[in-house]
Amino acid sequence: MLCWKEIITSIVLHFQAYREKLERQAQLKENNRQILECIIDALKYLVRQGLALRGDDESPDSENRGNFLELLSLLAKSNPLLDDWLRNHPGNVSWLSPQIQNELLDCMAIEVTHKISSVCQGKMFSIMCDEVSDRSNKQHMSIVVRYVTEAAEVIESLVGLVEVKNTTADNLLHSLLSKLKSCNLALDHLVGQCYDGASNMSGCYTGLQARLKELSPLSPVYIHCWAHVLNLVLQDVAKSAPLCSRTFELLQEIYVIIEGSPKRHGQYMDAIDDLHLSDGLLALQSLSGTRWSARCVNLRIVHRCLPAILECLLSMNDVHTAGLLKSISDPTFVFGLEFLMPLFLAVNCTSEALQAKDIDLSAAAQNVSSLKGHIATLEDEFDSMFERTLIRCDALDIPITPQSAKRNRRVPANLHNYQMERYLTESSTAATTPEMMPEEVLKTRL
Repeated sequence: MLCWKEIITSIVLHFQAYREKLERQAQLKENNRQILECIIDALKYLVRQGLALRGDDESPDSENRGNFLELLSLLAKSNPLLDDWLRNHPGNVSWLSPQIQNELLDCMAIEVTHKISSVCQGKMFSIMCDEVSDRSNKQHMSIVVRYVTEAAEVIESLVGLVEVKNTTADNLLHSLLSKLKSCNLALDHLVGQCYDGASNMSGCYTGLQARLKELSPLSPVYIHCWAHVLNLVLQDVAKSAPLCSRTFELLQEIYVIIEGSPKRHGQYMDAIDDLHLSDGLLALQSLSGTRWSARCVNLRIVHRCLPAILECLLSMNDVHTAGLLKSISDPTFVFGLEFLMPLFLAVNCTSEALQAKDIDLSAAAQNVSSLKGHIATLEDEFDSMFERTLIRCDALDIPITPQSAKRNRRVPANLHNYQMERYLTESSTAATTPEMMPEEVLKTRL
């Protein structure tokens, strides 16, 4: 039989072994927690930067396994614990699979929305929604909550990007209510709603804003996004004025011809170097089809680099470039740049101010009023714009010539007597009318 000393020794050894086992398990948990934190940090970095996680080939032999795995490999060089995990992790647990990545991202999204709802809960808030389509041509609705903190700070937070099968008001309302419910945001505190002017959103009887007013106790006021309204106004005005529409057509044609091939782009950059334009905006850009206020950037680039553009087009022996060169070597185009650039710069500043997250209704109205006042003063600056156009044309060797007269139509024979009377009248008038100078003819055209 074992003596009592041997029994005590055995018990102590068992306790030591059990304690060491618990310590190893605790250390393993701590190591796993640190490894998981590294993986989550890598995910957060890629998501914040808007970078894709996965690659085309993520096999161990691949030279590029995607941003996520390559970033972890880079971090492992300075983290021995992560490096050991990537080399020797269990086959059934790696935390690196696409499914685990999506689950971690979902957990992050839930945590972020929970934090937003906890801050916004119990406060008055407004919502802003808009539809957008992704690369796979799926329709989504973005939902943004706008509220004020205890420190009087205006916060705009994106709480969801919800996929919608169709964009009817009923379906959008169901998706919106589901998302607000998941964020614990009650309609009892909803005081405002902001959308675009589409009928499914702004309809006064069956639109989303009308249906939401019926469900909300405070009847949240609907506001058509002022930046969107400004963009629509600018679009309609620019398209209705032949000078504006023609100028933008030529801007897009300049971009298509010069940036359409690397050779022509190289010729353009060589012309830029010859003129010593080494700072500021130089590269030609395509016109934005929706954000008209952003076209001020295109106007600034072409206005600044017009000598290089003319030199580049002059060096190209092409039918298309010859026609474009003739079109932009015209005082009307030069005046279009001089007139539209200050106008669109002012509009773009107002548009950016209207989209600021901390702007209020009073500041928005003041910005719009200031823009209207600035546009009204442009009429008084016509002569100065015209003088700048003449100076620019003289510097670019663009002749100020009268517009060629159109070919006269044949008058029917039954109107011969009327034609003779009109001819005699015009001849006598022409004899008494002094000949206009080219500058005066150009001012009349503009």
